[in-house]
Amino acid sequence: MGKKNIAGPRLPAGKQRAGARMLPVDVGKLVDEQITHWTRHGAESAQRHVWSTGKRGLHEATKTLIRHVTEEKRWVPVAAQVPLLMPSVAPRVATAVDLLCTDAATRKKLFLVEIKTTQERQPGAADACYRAAPLAPARVRGDAQKMAQHVPRSQYATHQGQLWCMDLALRSDFNVTPDASYVFRTRPGKIDEYPLDRTWWDANRDEFLLQIARPMLRRERQKRRERQGAKKK
Repeated sequence: MGKKNIAGPRLPAGKQRAGARMLPVDVGKLVDEQITHWTRHGAESAQRHVWSTGKRGLHEATKTLIRHVTEEKRWVPVAAQVPLLMPSVAPRVATAVDLLCTDAATRKKLFLVEIKTTQERQPGAADACYRAAPLAPARVRGDAQKMAQHVPRSQYATHQGQLWCMDLALRSDFNVTPDASYVFRTRPGKIDEYPLDRTWWDANRDEFLLQIARPMLRRERQKRRERQGAKKK
């Protein structure tokens, strides 16, 4: 069975279908899509590719991220959007690793990267807001909600919790320890790096995992009650 072409048919360079309507751009999804293609097929192929938005060429945030990885960090991409089961974190929970890299010099180190995107162009204001501002109620879900009692309700803390869960899964379930793990917060022209403080999160491991497991256990009990109710009818 062939691969599904999510980007649609290719068009000649510089051409677009007459009357075609451009889809709204989810920058985060587009950057993930482009970084995955770059990792698998290289920068030249990624630059020529027609994306799910109908446009050719890389988004400015993607270009910034690629330059940061290859020129400033001197890393080489290994894999992107890797499905990851996390039985040590929570049974039947899966996620995807945004990016795994190795160092260009020795190819012996491994770096785990969680990619986040923002359109904020003022570095100081962006960082202060990211670290301190609480999430809106509609956004408080998943790991943010489960860990809210133990870490500040900021985007920074939420993303660090997500990164720690993936870092822990690699160490516990796959016996792979990244040399370092980061959140890369990318915007056009600038990358903000937020390294994982693994020691701090590991020191509170049991409590964090308990908080993650509790909502899942409640859902399981609710499902059992629903199944039992359906049998009695």
